[in-house]
Amino acid sequence: MKPLYRVDEKLNYDRFNLRTNPFSKLSSEGIKNIDEIHVFQDIDSKITELLSEVINKKSSVAFALVGDLGSGKTQRLKGLHRLMEKAGFSMYVKIDTNDIIKVIKDIFSVFYYMKEDKKSRFERFKDKFDRSLGKELEFDDIWLLEKGKFKSTEIGNKLKKYMSEFEVSCLILDELENLVSAPEEDLISFFEVLRQFISDMPSSSLFIMACTKEGAEQVKKANPAFVMRLHRILDVEPLTDEKALELVEKRLATERIDPEKVLNPIYPFDESGISYVNKMIKGNPRLLLRMLHTIISAAVKDELIEIIDDRFISELMTTPSSLEEYILKVPQDLRDLVTLIIRKFNGGPVSYIEISKETKLSPTTIYENLKELVSMGLMANEKGKFEVVQGIRVMLEEPEKKES
Repeated sequence: MKPLYRVDEKLNYDRFNLRTNPFSKLSSEGIKNIDEIHVFQDIDSKITELLSEVINKKSSVAFALVGDLGSGKTQRLKGLHRLMEKAGFSMYVKIDTNDIIKVIKDIFSVFYYMKEDKKSRFERFKDKFDRSLGKELEFDDIWLLEKGKFKSTEIGNKLKKYMSEFEVSCLILDELENLVSAPEEDLISFFEVLRQFISDMPSSSLFIMACTKEGAEQVKKANPAFVMRLHRILDVEPLTDEKALELVEKRLATERIDPEKVLNPIYPFDESGISYVNKMIKGNPRLLLRMLHTIISAAVKDELIEIIDDRFISELMTTPSSLEEYILKVPQDLRDLVTLIIRKFNGGPVSYIEISKETKLSPTTIYENLKELVSMGLMANEKGKFEVVQGIRVMLEEPEKKES
């Protein structure tokens, strides 16, 4: 049986006419020419229409981008950020905390430093002099914010004031699901700030929030009035088999040693193999890439393999016959997570929020790792709860039966 685990040592991909593993870089942050490998989907047409409303018709638009981790939200947001920067002003904020005060300060610090850069020496000297006299400066009320001790309406209006200084403006909040573990009162206050802002946005202004489906439900629960103010909620659709083939073809093209020698643009893959994986991971782009990274690494070590088809992949996915073999199948960087679920939570079911609190890692990171394990058939997901697959569940229960 071929072990399924991430190969860390350097491998030679020459016989597949590849310089290296084309699926190593998973996130958009690690790729320079991201637009060249972007796969255009229906949602991109919808976003383009909304963008046109802002830039060409001088409308104000607020919408949410909702989808699983790895579905392509950040890649699209980064593209929108670049476009809006060229048109006017754009701020992209990746949320990595549940501290709402920090997030608010992060947003306003952009305006603060822009204004500071424009000040003359005299103006900076005057600020220091005024501060020494105890006078309050423009951003002092923001820096002194405390939880539960600020008026959301005032902060929302202040945000509108600074955004309206630009002919075209854009505010993007990414990975909002990392915020929803904050206390309910804090969430209500934070989304009330945003509700106030999008209720009376400046013309030619764009607001975008992105989060997982679970995160969107928590936002709606915390402040339904804010969600009602959004003009659109766009769900990122999963990759069709056709789009999955296109993504794989573009990725392979970036690492071809000699493109002219390849008759089949998806070589060494067969269409059946890509479709098999795409159905397994339910059309999630990042999970598709992570799976193919592992699969092609395993294939390059097998000298008998010329084409990676559904049969080869199904062999890799065979159910382990022991707990030890199960752990071996888990990618090395995820073994601690699986071990924690087995030992601390008895194999599950457990939510990613519970694991996040236990490990002190961000909910986004935990959720992404769990979804990868689900896609590999090593973990099950039922109504937001994760647990080891049934075969492993039986193995964990056997020692308990013997003890009883």
